Amino acid sequence: MQTRIPAIILILLLAPACDADGPGTQWDALDTGFDPALDAAGDPVSDAAEDAPADPAVDVPADTPADTGTDPMPDDGCLHPDPAGGYDPSGGSGGSTGPGGTWDYSASSGSRHVFVYIPTSYAPDVTASPVIFLFNEEIGDWRAIADGDGIILVDLDEYNDVEAYVDKLNAVATDLEAGYNVDRARYYWAGWSAGGNIVVMLGAGNQDFLAGTMVFPGTGGDYARTDLEARSTAHASDPCLHMMAMFYACGSADPNYDYGVPVQYEANAWRDWFGYETTFVLVEGSNHYISETTHHIRQQAWDWIEDHNLYN
Repeated sequence: MQTRIPAIILILLLAPACDADGPGTQWDALDTGFDPALDAAGDPVSDAAEDAPADPAVDVPADTPADTGTDPMPDDGCLHPDPAGGYDPSGGSGGSTGPGGTWDYSASSGSRHVFVYIPTSYAPDVTASPVIFLFNEEIGDWRAIADGDGIILVDLDEYNDVEAYVDKLNAVATDLEAGYNVDRARYYWAGWSAGGNIVVMLGAGNQDFLAGTMVFPGTGGDYARTDLEARSTAHASDPCLHMMAMFYACGSADPNYDYGVPVQYEANAWRDWFGYETTFVLVEGSNHYISETTHHIRQQAWDWIEDHNLYN
């Protein structure tokens, strides 16, 4: 698995941040589910702006009841699947790697590796597993969390190659859904440093498939703003349209971020300007890399985001 790499590039991507002015999911091969921040023409146009918004009911099993107003779910006219067994289970079976093992998935891009960790608590007959895709994050920082809550971890094993990230996401997601019972309504991205930047920028244009993001730290700036604003505008017309949740963290001793203020500013901006559910945690005493052993920030992020899915 890859060696952790610091990201000086982070400052460059931060500069424009928040200028005050079944199996299951089968993404189109031409306009795939996970797109780079810039489209083929080189301009920041999101899937949400180019295509009709996805129907949130499309990938829900036919026998999943809509909200009737008699259960604890809100009677708001939107679909709220019963979470028992998973909101949108892929029902995959036949994965060759068992609980506690790591599947070295071969890919054609970048490092040509994707490492998929199957938690010791994986129980496909009980419930579909949420999935956390790691961008410049390490499985070791997440393993205990994954084992505790039955989360499948996907280390994309890239540093700053957006095209390789996209290619790997599409390839591994298809095989993951076929081989394991994953909850397609509970896909999350987690990133550190340059990986955190990509998580916010790329995630902003892929909210049809992404429940939420967690960065330790990272920012999307104006690269993400266009897509986030477009989704917020679409949500105003269709309140059932999902808007991803975003968790931000930064160390108080991180020199790249002037003690975290720009990261906090971005988290607050997406909340105040566009209505996203965001939170920011300043990790006292931490430098650019936030140690999980010392600060337990990833556990805190998971505790905050785990109830967010594509239907809330």
